Amino acid sequence: MGGHNSTIGAKSGRSRISQSSPGAVPPSVNICHSRRGYSLASARTSSWPSSKFMNSNIYDLPDSLLVEIFCRLPSYKSVSQCKCVSKRWCTLISDTHFMGRFLYLQRDRNQKPITTAINTKGEEFLRRMSPSSQPLNQLFQRLVSFHGLKQEPVVVGTYNDLVLCCASEFNQHDYYICNPYTIQWVPLPPPPQVCKFVLVGFICDLPYYNNKEDYQPGDMIQLNADYRCRVVRLMDPDDADDEDKEILDFSNFKLIDMRDFCTFKVQIFSSETGEWKETTVRSERTVTSAYNFTLEMMSVCTGVASKRMLYWMGDDDDILIQLDPFMINKSASATLSTCYRHRIRNEWDALPMRCIAAYDGGVRMCNYDYVSGYLSICELKEEEEEDDDPRVSIHGGSKSLFVKLKKRVYLVDETKVVIGPWIEIEGVFFDQNNEDTLYMIVDTKKLHGRIKDTIRCNIVTGEVSKIVGNRKFNCFRFFPIVIPWWPTPVPRLAQGAISK
Repeated sequence: MGGHNSTIGAKSGRSRISQSSPGAVPPSVNICHSRRGYSLASARTSSWPSSKFMNSNIYDLPDSLLVEIFCRLPSYKSVSQCKCVSKRWCTLISDTHFMGRFLYLQRDRNQKPITTAINTKGEEFLRRMSPSSQPLNQLFQRLVSFHGLKQEPVVVGTYNDLVLCCASEFNQHDYYICNPYTIQWVPLPPPPQVCKFVLVGFICDLPYYNNKEDYQPGDMIQLNADYRCRVVRLMDPDDADDEDKEILDFSNFKLIDMRDFCTFKVQIFSSETGEWKETTVRSERTVTSAYNFTLEMMSVCTGVASKRMLYWMGDDDDILIQLDPFMINKSASATLSTCYRHRIRNEWDALPMRCIAAYDGGVRMCNYDYVSGYLSICELKEEEEEDDDPRVSIHGGSKSLFVKLKKRVYLVDETKVVIGPWIEIEGVFFDQNNEDTLYMIVDTKKLHGRIKDTIRCNIVTGEVSKIVGNRKFNCFRFFPIVIPWWPTPVPRLAQGAISK
């Protein structure tokens, strides 16, 4: 699928993204410049060719007619294959005007982008990307071959259809922002410091193109060609160099008892500058007694991106960290808390929540109590709603979050065929295409190994069913990934960023 879109860093160390030169503007599409990208609108042609082209060869058709033919292909995969036919077709399809027309028709057909999940090893959870269980295999092979890696890279973050990979799981140093659909990638400059363990997050400020569900006929599609992305690394501070680093204090106190605060070292890579920035952030410790807390205690968690915020939640001690990587780069005088840690006091469950995921523009949290057999699904909100539903108030820095119980489902099958008592759930994936459905990786045979079953659950009816049995999983840390209408190009870094 890579074709003309394949991107490989040059041997000199600079990143290079090959692009076809823009072709003629198809007359059936209007394009308007906006502040950050393009706004694309569809316009119908005034008249269609009739008998004049009935007996013509397809290569003799005018650009406007070819655009209308290509735009009606079912997916980007079909379109990308046409780019390999001729230079003219490749130029035509690579033009932003064609892209806008194609996206417009996809939206009019109510085609929803499909979401699936991949784990750290690049294995797909639901096999929606490809029949193979390893859809990132071709990308991994290219990275290993070109950069001389000793082993296949690991996935450490995703945002829509972009994937953040690293050459190693520990002592992380070499990162790559990739798109597995186009086999494009761009290597990042090395971070300022390498340590054994870090929490990693990956986020963009805007999607590549807007897809509003409440659009009106004739609404324009906006391309955010200059979208910004951030790669964030959280690590425990070094006692020896804390005084030499910039400290951002977002607390409400002027006199600080250090025992009441939690401190993290944060390294942030910005796509628009092509550089890493290192700071130290403090946040109010609030309700916790874990003064010896370290980030390594959260080794099983993955970074979750939602509405320009990154979240990490630990498997133990109910620790949640929220960080705004776009605000933290601006000023230490910001009034909004950018990083805080708290302990969740859950009023309706005795055991801690085990899962956090982005869903429909928000954040959901999930916990399965294998003793009672109940699965609790909660929503994380920044504003308290005026109703009588149970919630937990989370205080940190200058604002509060609210955890609201959305649904509680009893999962234990009375026949003990699907999920029996005392069965542990290893992973949960919320289906972005169906709000009533979630999938679970379950050790139904209590083998405590890598062979698991995949269970589908309807959280409204409580119905559970096994869809895949006895499948081997090499890792249970999953990241959401989108099968888009049109792939996101990897970001262009500042000139010379890689060589630095």
